[in-house]
Amino acid sequence: SPSTSFPATEATPKPPSLDRLLGNYEGEIRFDGGKRVWQMTLELSGKVEGKKLKGQSLVDLSEDGKTISKTTQSGELSLLKKLADNSAGILLVPADGQYFQLYYLNDRDQLTGNYYVREGSTQMVPKGTVRLSRKAPPRG
Repeated sequence: SPSTSFPATEATPKPPSLDRLLGNYEGEIRFDGGKRVWQMTLELSGKVEGKKLKGQSLVDLSEDGKTISKTTQSGELSLLKKLADNSAGILLVPADGQYFQLYYLNDRDQLTGNYYVREGSTQMVPKGTVRLSRKAPPRG
């Protein structure tokens, strides 16, 4: 379990609409209290149809300039889900066994949360903390 997280913030997560999340984000995942850091890029473009986001996505994870994982998706973006209608949480599942529980901080225009890896058939183990900042205005 990560022993250190990002500094406390006054920002309060609020339930975001999926279209508010469209855009490009860059940031990092910190492991072991910051002893190890991965870079993360998240790109979401498209439009919301009903309660589904349709368009294109990219999730790129790297360490020291070397790609660890790169996932793209087109059409219905099933990798992104709201945890519940009234929840500020968002679940991002770019690859089998990788999970990001993220919260959108409206006043900072950031996504922050935790990175989990599945160990065994059902156990989700927290591995790191995530902070992503928007790099481009929403598109679509």
